[in-house]
Amino acid sequence: MTSYCVYTIPIAGNVSIDKPLAFQIDDIEIEFFMRSGILSYLVINCPIPSSPTTEERIGDNLVTNEPRAREIEEIVLQIGNGFSLFSHSCVEFLFEKRRVQWIINDKPSSIQVDINGGPAAATSAKHLTTPLFIRSVLVGCIEKNHDPALTFFSRGSTDANSHRFIEAYYNLFFFLEFLYGNGKSGKNATLDEFMKSTELTSSIKNTLEKPELNGLLSRSFVEKLRASDTRKILEILILARGSLHHPNKNRTDNWNPEKQRHFGDEAIFLQLVCLEIAFHRYFAVGFTQKIDHAYKKVERCIRRDSSIRIFTTSL
Repeated sequence: MTSYCVYTIPIAGNVSIDKPLAFQIDDIEIEFFMRSGILSYLVINCPIPSSPTTEERIGDNLVTNEPRAREIEEIVLQIGNGFSLFSHSCVEFLFEKRRVQWIINDKPSSIQVDINGGPAAATSAKHLTTPLFIRSVLVGCIEKNHDPALTFFSRGSTDANSHRFIEAYYNLFFFLEFLYGNGKSGKNATLDEFMKSTELTSSIKNTLEKPELNGLLSRSFVEKLRASDTRKILEILILARGSLHHPNKNRTDNWNPEKQRHFGDEAIFLQLVCLEIAFHRYFAVGFTQKIDHAYKKVERCIRRDSSIRIFTTSL
């Protein structure tokens, strides 16, 4: 007889898909559901280990009651990274609002955890194509370990697209600090660390060559950027972060949280710089031979109209 957990996890984000699919990857079953044409929640079934795991012995109450909770959380965070990047929006799997039911020896337990909130209704939906939907699920279930930098990026992009430029700048700068700051603080120390990354400096140079900069940023800011070398541009970005982080009533150039547009140039430019890096980081995980092999198996299952079952030991 089998014992397992059934997770119901709401999805926040205004994304539509062609068809919600169900997957079995190793011993985890995952199925997506829509409401009114919008991706709304997913259900995950996973067996409960018959013997305590290393995580369970740590004494974490969450892990004791949900022995695979951390694994499931990593899966949905990773899937959310893919959905967010491919739909150019912020898609969050609200793990903290999950509903959990335990099936013990094939019988539903009377014990349930229900802190399900569900996302607020949204308007115009972003569409996620079936190939990118499938690939995101495969990366989540096979690779599992999500990249926190991509979460900072998706949140910052959503803020920028909603003209919340101050919040966007914080999240996007966190993206840079997480990847390249190496725990340094202060303008000069942070600048030196950033300059060590060829990935970051190359993305800045590539972004400067984009013709769309002229339509997205003010002419004066574009001219300022293109008249500066990479180190100077990074200094401009770091100084903007410092200005935001240290408001002071005595400053003549103090910023106002209601005047988001004053940081629009900086936030949009930083978003474009981070965008190239974010896609490279995700593609390095999402387009490996292992994921491609699993994707082809999913395609065959869909053509045969059969259940999607993937066992990673055969990849």
